[in-house]
Amino acid sequence: MFNIYKKLSWFFKEEKWRYAAFAICNIAATFLMTLPPKYLGNALDSIGTGQITESYFYALIFKMSIVAILLYGAFNLRSRLMFNGSYKLQYILRNQLMDYLERMDAHYYNDHETGDLMAVATQDVNNICMATSQILNQLLTSAFTILFVVSQMIIGVDLKLTIAAILPLPFAIVLVYFMSKKIRRLFIASRDAYGEFNNTTLESVAGVQVIRAFVQEKNDIEKLKRSADVARDKEKIALKLDSAFGPLFRIVFSVSLMIAIGFGVFLVFNREISAGELVSFNLYLSMLRMPMMGIGQVLNRLQRAQASYDRFEETTMVDVRIEQPKNPMTLKHIDSIEFNHYSFRYPSSEFDSLKDISFKIEKGQTIGIIGKTGSGKSTLIQQLLRYYKKGKGEFKINDYSVDLYNFIDIRQHFGYVPQEHVLFSKTVRENIKLGHVGEVSDEKMMEAIRLADFEKDIQYLRDGLDTLCGEDGTMLSGGQKQRLSIARAFIADPEILILDDSLSAVDGNTEANIIGNLKTARKEKTNIIIAHRLSAIKHADQIIVLDNGEIIEHGNHEQLLAEKGWYYEQFTNQSLADGGEA
Repeated sequence: MFNIYKKLSWFFKEEKWRYAAFAICNIAATFLMTLPPKYLGNALDSIGTGQITESYFYALIFKMSIVAILLYGAFNLRSRLMFNGSYKLQYILRNQLMDYLERMDAHYYNDHETGDLMAVATQDVNNICMATSQILNQLLTSAFTILFVVSQMIIGVDLKLTIAAILPLPFAIVLVYFMSKKIRRLFIASRDAYGEFNNTTLESVAGVQVIRAFVQEKNDIEKLKRSADVARDKEKIALKLDSAFGPLFRIVFSVSLMIAIGFGVFLVFNREISAGELVSFNLYLSMLRMPMMGIGQVLNRLQRAQASYDRFEETTMVDVRIEQPKNPMTLKHIDSIEFNHYSFRYPSSEFDSLKDISFKIEKGQTIGIIGKTGSGKSTLIQQLLRYYKKGKGEFKINDYSVDLYNFIDIRQHFGYVPQEHVLFSKTVRENIKLGHVGEVSDEKMMEAIRLADFEKDIQYLRDGLDTLCGEDGTMLSGGQKQRLSIARAFIADPEILILDDSLSAVDGNTEANIIGNLKTARKEKTNIIIAHRLSAIKHADQIIVLDNGEIIEHGNHEQLLAEKGWYYEQFTNQSLADGGEA
């Protein structure tokens, strides 16, 4: 149960002075809280015996005032230390999680849904941090309060009365301990249902346009409602058991209070304790109520925090499946990329998506890749970007196997414009600047926009470059999204630029402008273009035709026309459709 503090020991060591001061403040505050009942009991005995004086009265007020001031200072400092430590841990854990997620491969994201990852980053991290703030505070406060209060009851009042009054309390603690084991399982089930609800919500938000287009709003609302109902029901089951702790402790304390009053009156009658001491004892007993209930809450919340930490570890301790060399070779630049009898199969597939492909890309070449839908074009690009572990056969960079390089280092040499353009809820300017590390001059920004043939669109945007794109670029047309993404790639100026069917939403003239700018601006660099319109790749040094994962044709534009195969048929058909020009 307290294993979470062992796992977080690295953080407590890092913040040892903060938590040492926190513990001192906690000890001081809980001790100070035990003084007023003692002062009050003494005052009542002084009144009963007629010994109270004016100076005693003012001294009592002075002492109570000092205690109140010290308590305020201790509580204030304790809260500052507690919450600042918690916020720092949140910052560290979320940064660790994001750093981990950015380094993971496609295998990882095939196995982890977005909603679950969001639940880890939000709810689970919050639960973990509660263990270092409110839960830890409640735990220490409860423990020290029980220690100091019971000590005052024994030393300041009577041992027999103390034993009799607190005798029912351990039974409640034992019962809570066993109940807390069950509640952990319930919290885990509730957490899983919450993650599934996140996934359902994300699907609804991301697919809202499709849902509206097919008039599926009612069905989607019902699906979301069912997922929410499951999450609610799981949480209700956990909360029902959690809510049983309060009444349990109230019953136990009622019994303790009856024992204290009955046995206490008997001791007063026999002059073993004074009436003031009995009042002090009952005040002390009432002070035990919240710490004892707090222990029950601590046990439950620790179970929730432990379940969250287990989930955090499960999420961040998955090994990368891509081969990582112990001593990777340095990759300063890419002069050549070569596939030799290379085949690849997705982890969840029974068939090869790439079959025995062989070709070589030299630095400065433009490569065109075409083929039917599902022919393996995007799969080939994913191999270049090292999204998955290497398949069978040879895959070399600079005549060395890719296994000898760190896959992150390889990606740094690529700029990628995917089919599904990822735009953020920022301005046009900020979305383009994402392609460049550091400050970007206005001249470089406008040059990238010009190369992407996006310049003419800026004047029609409401706020120009400062126009908000909206969620996933909802404020832009399909062609504008593509050209903005291409501008982002141009401003990055990568060694190898990949356009994955990134010209499908632009007209022929715009495509010709972008291709012309590409040839001029990136004349000495490598370009890989996937397209359906052959006009986008007919200038390429090599054109690779894929079908069912195999290379069925390979050569330049003239060579493929001379073969009169699939490429020739497509070029002829597209030329006729475009009025004799392609």
